Parts: sequence; structure tokens; C-alpha cells
Amino acid sequence: MIHWWFACTGEVVPPRPDAPLVEVASWETASSADPFEDERPDGASCDDGAAVEGGTFEIDTGRCTWAWFEQPSLAEVRSGDTLEFVFWHGYLDAPAPAQTHVAVVLGDEVLHEVFLDVPGEPDAHTEVFTAPDDAPEGTPVGLHLHNHGSNTYNVLRLDRLGD
Repeated sequence: MIHWWFACTGEVVPPRPDAPLVEVASWETASSADPFEDERPDGASCDDGAAVEGGTFEIDTGRCTWAWFEQPSLAEVRSGDTLEFVFWHGYLDAPAPAQTHVAVVLGDEVLHEVFLDVPGEPDAHTEVFTAPDDAPEGTPVGLHLHNHGSNTYNVLRLDRLGD
């Protein structure tokens, strides 16, 4: 059933549907500055540890110790929109206890961050959060990930949820 409502102007406005903000196959090594660069350890790199795998964007931290990827957003975002970021990881292991840092950035705004303890059990994450500002379609979306150890993370989607 489709619900309609009146906007402040009194005109009938249909609800906005769910919309993907990114395409799994479109993540590229970012040319812009990583907003977490000050956390980057010496020697960290990501030359060949990320690829599309099984319909997800997979990052292997055994070969990609520091990930910063970007792509233009596929839809506009309005302040207050609900966004959903879905990813999972296998068992998290490292030579010593540490933390994983996963972050989603839109333009210059860090939208959401997740910190995971390493070692840790395999897990799937559905992170739901609110957009703080407006961003037109085409705004750069950034994906940051780093951890210690050889682990695998799979990003399934980042969507704007409908009204």
C-alpha cells in the first residue's frame, strides 16, 4: 500500500523509496585525503587486497592493511535520512589484541564508525544511522577500514532507506 502525505507547502508528495548510495563494484582507491590518515601506521598499504567477491566488496587485511576507498553517491541524502550499512567479517585474529576501525564518510562528514575487538568471532553487521546533513547525488562516499592481523571483511551495501 502506498501512503501519501502533505508537505509543508500542501502539495501531495510521494514517499521516497529505498535507494542504494553505492555500487559494490565501483569502490576505487580514493584520490582524496583519508580523514583518518593520522592513525595510519608506517608501512600500511593496500595494493591488491580488495576486490568484488561473491557480490560483495571484500577487503583482505592480510594484503590490505589500510583501506581508503571512494565512489560518487548514487542518490541524494537529506539531513535526517536513515542510512543502512551492511557488512560482515570472518573470525578476527591478530598477533596481539587490537581493534578494527570501519568508517563510512559522505563528503567531509564521518557518517558512522564501528570499532571491533580483535580477536573476535565472525559476525554480520547491519548498522542503521541518521544522515546529519544534505548531500547531493554524486557526493563522494568514502569507506575506511584498518585492523591488525590478516582478516577478511565483506561490504554488501550502503543504502538510503525510504520514507
